[in-house]
Amino acid sequence: MKQIRILGSFFLALLILAVLLVSYLIVSSRVVSLGRGIQKLKNEIDELEYENVTLQDEIASATTISKVEAMAQEQGFHPASSGEILHVVVPGYKRSRSIPVNAGEESRPAVIDVSIAEYHQTLLEWVMQETVVFSDAFKGFEQ
Repeated sequence: MKQIRILGSFFLALLILAVLLVSYLIVSSRVVSLGRGIQKLKNEIDELEYENVTLQDEIASATTISKVEAMAQEQGFHPASSGEILHVVVPGYKRSRSIPVNAGEESRPAVIDVSIAEYHQTLLEWVMQETVVFSDAFKGFEQ
């Protein structure tokens, strides 16, 4: 009887040890799996940072004055002459400083006065007016 008790205790200890070993293997495999996932995400972050730096470098090289001027000339733009400059006078606006313009006496820039009464409405008033015009166009089409 004592031998059966010792043998039962031995098998119980062996079973507990086996459960502990299996749980250790499960936990360690999960840790390894998570570690690989973390490393994969770190590699992806590094690749994205490298791509960002590359794109920032491309932007910096594409926005140099010489390249922007070349692209503008390819699209038909040219430096504005003093006769092509249009100055708009806005009532109530005070310039903080004067801007020097090299304009000759023979070509004075055009000046437009925007104190026209029809421009004195708020954006909200204009949107409401356009909404009424739009809804009036659909009157009679109700279902």
